[in-house]
Amino acid sequence: MILAQVTVDDVVATVLYGLVGGGMLVAGFVVLDLLTPGSLVAHIRSSRSRNAAALAIANLVAVGLILAVAGLTSGDTVGEGLLSLLVYGGLGIGIQALFLVVIERRLRQELHELLAAEALDPMATTLAVMSVMIGVLMAVAVS
Repeated sequence: MILAQVTVDDVVATVLYGLVGGGMLVAGFVVLDLLTPGSLVAHIRSSRSRNAAALAIANLVAVGLILAVAGLTSGDTVGEGLLSLLVYGGLGIGIQALFLVVIERRLRQELHELLAAEALDPMATTLAVMSVMIGVLMAVAVS
């Protein structure tokens, strides 16, 4: 039976990975929200902007991929794994933030209008795919 093989250490490790990984995803969302023209949460909740949601989802997927690969390829101890999540997750958040700053500087007012728009715009999907691919490339580098 599989349950007989589960140890308290396995359960504790799973909880710690969930807390640290979840915390990193929240941190990534907060950083994205801070760097987005206007409030990303307001764009998604109040304005129901599909563009803002696409960018937020892409950022979460990208950081999540980095975290997953960092966890899978980390050392044998829980401590090494958690440190790997923190380091590579932090790098992923930082690179995603840099990406957004560069895009915002390039698009300026257009990004604000894009995020405020209700209809899904091809530019938002393009930026979302770029964000995910940055995460994929970083995940490959981690492995």
